[in-house]
Amino acid sequence: MVEPIAQALDEAAVDALITETIGEIDELASHHSLEEVDVEDLTVEKIGPQTIIYRAKGSVSVVLQWGSNSDVSRGDGIELPQIFPFYCDIEVPLEELWDLSFAEINYGVDTGDWREADARDDWDR
Repeated sequence: MVEPIAQALDEAAVDALITETIGEIDELASHHSLEEVDVEDLTVEKIGPQTIIYRAKGSVSVVLQWGSNSDVSRGDGIELPQIFPFYCDIEVPLEELWDLSFAEINYGVDTGDWREADARDDWDR
């Protein structure tokens, strides 16, 4: 009974991250590509009177790119693989517990460590 809902939650989290633009990553480079979404943990975050909120946590692997593909091939652009942690909250009405098509999904990707490293690099110049 637990395995089917866990698999559905995993799929919902991955689907949310691959079908929508991830703003936190989109603003880091002129282009990016999502390579992999790895869900590492699924928990029940909160049970309310009408909904249950599940939380998926994991990591997203991306390639950040500055410049066009032809710029990169000429050596005038650069690609940088990165991995960022994410969370995905999946809120499901209790009366439709097994039907995730009614779910409200919110997610966030933490790029803070990358930004802090970039800021430290500015001070080292």
